[in-house]
Amino acid sequence: SKPVAMIPNCAATRHAHFVLDGSGPVSLEAPSLDLWPKIDWAPDYNKSRRVNLDTLTREEVASWKPGDTLLLNGKMLTGRDAAHKRIQDMLAKGEPLPVDFANRVIYYVGPVDPVKDEAVGPAGPTTATRMD
Repeated sequence: SKPVAMIPNCAATRHAHFVLDGSGPVSLEAPSLDLWPKIDWAPDYNKSRRVNLDTLTREEVASWKPGDTLLLNGKMLTGRDAAHKRIQDMLAKGEPLPVDFANRVIYYVGPVDPVKDEAVGPAGPTTATRMD
């Protein structure tokens, strides 16, 4: 188990506006990629490690050093603190979990205060000890 700092930043989730009026499901058109900023960043593969989260091994994790730049790809599980509480309760009751956690990477997130008129704040990183 090693902490990995991530900078999640997804423009796709930052531009949706809606009103809950009870009229039923909504269908949103995908945003045009032409509206997104042009980013000319490219990783330095000589100084970065590619990490496939779907095939990650303990040996690979053990080889990481502080300060390494990891280029993450693959599936990652995440949930805010309420999800972790629900999982803990399910385990205590002997109930099956909704997903298989075996050999998966978990991104621990906690509540972040809402900004301006947001009803719920974003999910920000938090320490694993809050959840374990």
